[in-house]
Amino acid sequence: MLGYEARPDYGGILRDAASALFAFAVDQRGCLIDGSASFSSCVWAVGRLHSPGPGKAGWLEGFEEASRDCARTLEKTLRGGSGQGKQEGDAGENQRPVRAKDVRDFSRAMARDLAVPDGVADHGAMRVVSVPVFRRRDGTLGDPEPVILSSLIAADLQRVRDIRDTSARAPVSAADVAAEREAVTVASERLEAARDKLNGATSRTRDLRRELDRARGGKQRNRLRGRLEKAEKDLQKARSWLRGARKSADGAWSAGPESRQNTCGRGSV
Repeated sequence: MLGYEARPDYGGILRDAASALFAFAVDQRGCLIDGSASFSSCVWAVGRLHSPGPGKAGWLEGFEEASRDCARTLEKTLRGGSGQGKQEGDAGENQRPVRAKDVRDFSRAMARDLAVPDGVADHGAMRVVSVPVFRRRDGTLGDPEPVILSSLIAADLQRVRDIRDTSARAPVSAADVAAEREAVTVASERLEAARDKLNGATSRTRDLRRELDRARGGKQRNRLRGRLEKAEKDLQKARSWLRGARKSADGAWSAGPESRQNTCGRGSV
């Protein structure tokens, strides 16, 4: 766990803020659910600040690769080095339950591998949240709600920086520049709409899960299960739409007039 004491807000209330090095979900047996791990980009950045340090070019690059490495190590550690999990969103039948010692061992290994200085995190502090979940009609577990430990804007900033570094191209006509600017605007609006759609689908899914938890009658629960399955399908579609919108936006920004300038006006990392 990570923690710090925040400054008083405008109401004069002193608040405690807490985060974590990583988070994951387990099933009713206590076994790790594949694809549920999340890692803190803040912890990774602290380690990069320590080694190799800001004096080295590209010192803030590589979080995605580090996350994949951590995910592989996490799955191996929490399973005791045996067995392969099933599809994402479920756990393998031959897995053993996660033990507190497994979590502490991985926490120390992750901090060591990411060069996180001693004292930044308490490897013995864990936060456990238990929630009731439902099974789909085919018997599989629903997807666990993602735990957000990192800024969602980091990937966008990375793409902007990549665009800034794109080599300058030959001059084009004013009409072409205007058309490219229009394409950038349309792609940006589509990306924003996709984000709104994903947020709405996530909120609806969460609300339906809560309604299902409170429901008592069998008919009401069956009706809510049907609505929840539809909401989860809509959520998957929204995620797919967001990926497509990001890809389109990347193409429009890369082809836009700003990408031919030595300095990108959209921002930097």
